[in-house]
Order: sequence, then structure tokens, then C-alpha cells
Amino acid sequence: MKSPNNEDDPVFSDHQKFGAKDILARVGSDRIKRRMLFLTEVFRQDMGDWNGIYLNQYILRVAVESYFCDIYRLKFFRPVTWTDTHKKAAFTIKWLSKVHPVQVRQGFEPEKGTLMANEYFAICAGMALLGVKEGQHDNAWFTRYWTNLAYLLHYHPVSVESLSSELFLLKTIDDIGTPKE
Repeated sequence: MKSPNNEDDPVFSDHQKFGAKDILARVGSDRIKRRMLFLTEVFRQDMGDWNGIYLNQYILRVAVESYFCDIYRLKFFRPVTWTDTHKKAAFTIKWLSKVHPVQVRQGFEPEKGTLMANEYFAICAGMALLGVKEGQHDNAWFTRYWTNLAYLLHYHPVSVESLSSELFLLKTIDDIGTPKE
């Protein structure tokens, strides 16, 4: 068994690769800016008419950078060479719901739904990455899924791996048609 300080161990010898600064240098500022623009557009389209909230760009950048660092580490520790859309959506949902870039304007008394605005935004962003639009399905099953996912994100820790599998199934149902009530 190798010692944790064995320099032949790739994790030990490559440890400097896992600092956010080094990972983000590899990612590049253009990719970070493109992802921020994409998410800002999702917010504008899906939540632009909500009263009393705004998208804090500084916190959004923290979420985007955390997403890219997490994906990089996933690829290193689990020899994943390609990150599918479902994983990208799951990691996006994770970080948006974790760092809360949607903020309530000072002096605004939030309504009940506003308190879950970050979870709703995270789901909207994940679904946009998958090409699934809220409202394109007029059955109660799809609405219940969104509501349940928002509840889980708000009140419980959610495994990114499980969420990725769930999103794969959701996208499959979206592609072939939703279950009948």
C-alpha cells in the first residue's frame, strides 16, 4: 500500500492541478464567460418577470467556476473522458442551488415562491441544457416532477450522480412522450 505522501502516486504528484486557480486557467475565461451569458439568458427568459429578485453576477461566477472545477475533478478521479449533457445539467443544478446566485432585492418582502427562486433557476438552467422547456408538457406528471425536484434541492442533499440518472430518464421521456395519467 502506498503512503499518502508517495510522490509516485498520481494524485499526490498532480495535487497542484486541483486548485481552483489552476483548473480555471485550463478552462479559460472565455468558457466561463460563455456559461455565465448562457445562464444569464436562462434567468432573463424564465424568471425575468419575477418581482423583487435579481441575478448576482459575482455569485453566478462562483457557481460557474465551481461547476468547472467539479467537472475537472470528476474527470481526473474517475477516468471520465467525456461529460454527457445529463452530467453537465446535474452539476449545473447542484452549484446553482448550492451557492444561490438569485438574490432578493433589498427592501423587498419575498413571497413564498421567491424563497425557492434559486432552486427554480437551477432547474430551468439544467432543463435548458437538456433542451426541455417547462410548459411544453401539459400533464400533471411533469409539473409534479419539477415541484418535487425543487423540494429536494431546497431541503435535502442531492447526489449529482443520482440527479444525472434522473435527468437522463426525464430527457428520454421528453423525447418519446410523457406517461399518461
